[in-house]
Amino acid sequence: MATEDVELSAKAWVPPRHGRWTEREARLMRDALEQSGDSVRGFALRHGLKEHTVRNWLMRLRREARPAVFVPVKLKAAPLELMPEPLELVLRGGHTVRLGRDFDVELLRRLLAALEGDASC
Repeated sequence: MATEDVELSAKAWVPPRHGRWTEREARLMRDALEQSGDSVRGFALRHGLKEHTVRNWLMRLRREARPAVFVPVKLKAAPLELMPEPLELVLRGGHTVRLGRDFDVELLRRLLAALEGDASC
């Protein structure tokens, strides 16, 4: 779906009239919520939805999101000694991981896999 289509569908989004939502309808709702800038509660009230319905779908969509993918990165920064500590990683699910300069890469991989696999962490 093109960016313009997403923007258009999010602006024109109306809640489905039938009882059960499809995943596609939930993704459109999430896009509309993000574009609105409203709180979850405000968005739900404005659209005549139950707040817990919106929150449940948001949580489900996060759980079903693609797992983290490691991408090679080349740093063109100052020497490690001059880098700020701690380094913070903010994950899609809202978790924040703080790393010292001498972090263990394998431990980080296992931690990220656990956080991506279990939304209750």
